[in-house]
Amino acid sequence: MEINKPESNNVQVAVNSQVRRREGAIASCADAKGRLIIGLTGYGGAGKSTAAKYLSEALQLPYYGLGTYERSKFGHIGTPCEYHRKLGVDVTYYGIYTEHIEQIAAKMSGSGIILESLYASSFVDLLKTTFNGIDVKIIHISAPRELRISNMVARTNLALDAATVQLDDLDSIKIGFGMLDTIRKADLTVKNSSELSKFLKDTHKEVARLLRLKIGV
Repeated sequence: MEINKPESNNVQVAVNSQVRRREGAIASCADAKGRLIIGLTGYGGAGKSTAAKYLSEALQLPYYGLGTYERSKFGHIGTPCEYHRKLGVDVTYYGIYTEHIEQIAAKMSGSGIILESLYASSFVDLLKTTFNGIDVKIIHISAPRELRISNMVARTNLALDAATVQLDDLDSIKIGFGMLDTIRKADLTVKNSSELSKFLKDTHKEVARLLRLKIGV
């Protein structure tokens, strides 16, 4: 995958600017005690968005989708490879990451927040560094390839072959941004099945167990 690199003499200026913005964002979340960030990671079509929204309601925490924000800002043009190539490393690393941090700080409640599409290992590291003192839990949502392809078809209205290609492109992009490392460091893995209500209840139950919460599901 080709990416557009920023000119070297602009890199430090960009980095310093983003650092100042991140410092401003975290200042609004200075009281970290008792707060929790739950981030969902996993391959495309595994059910992360569905699980994140369900957990948001069940745990009464605000929801923020990183992918949703990027698509609303830049539009989803062509294949995932073309989409990320258009963003370029200067936008993705220096701009988008900081915008995500600002959005998370603004949306986080007194208890915390649920994040979806948390796959870039560098962003997970930045998240933990920026919100130092806030407990960050990473949940890996796993699903069979056949189910993921089926979900991609339903989501995109593409033919089976085209949806499969798009899913593979998306998986390749995520792996390139360090998703396998994020998965390896996950605090919990929940397996999705074709039965939606069971998957959502299992996700809630396993997350509650991880957080040592008492629930009735």
